[in-house]
Amino acid sequence: MNKQFIVIVIAVLLLVVWLSGCMGDKVENNESSIVDKFIGTWKLVEQSYGIYDEIAGITETPDETKVFYENSSVKFVSVKHNKYNETDTITSIQWYEWNLFDNKLFITPMTDSQNNTVIWFDYGLSGNGKILVLTIPLFVTSTYEKEQ
Repeated sequence: MNKQFIVIVIAVLLLVVWLSGCMGDKVENNESSIVDKFIGTWKLVEQSYGIYDEIAGITETPDETKVFYENSSVKFVSVKHNKYNETDTITSIQWYEWNLFDNKLFITPMTDSQNNTVIWFDYGLSGNGKILVLTIPLFVTSTYEKEQ
């Protein structure tokens, strides 16, 4: 009788723990919360290098925004300023699909007119999800701030 009571108590405890979600898949919950943090508009605030087109006088940094949507699309908006004429700008808008996998951000072109190369970034979120750092190893590190 004593053994049956112990087995019943253990079974009830396991059932309570299972129903409370403590034994759920924590990785899925964690990935879901990370995906939620990506959703929104991110403004480039710092980049580890600058690329200058000396002939045209156009700089590629820092006027860039990325907008991540819940439907896995992301819009890149880049404004290039002519360093010789402040009012002369070129705005570029490109659409991609995004996915998080294995602690990396994968960006895939959405149209055939774009290069079909998949770009992957190491990423880091800090400041309660308000700072996003994207890194292409050995190439560039870009820091974004989430807009309200």
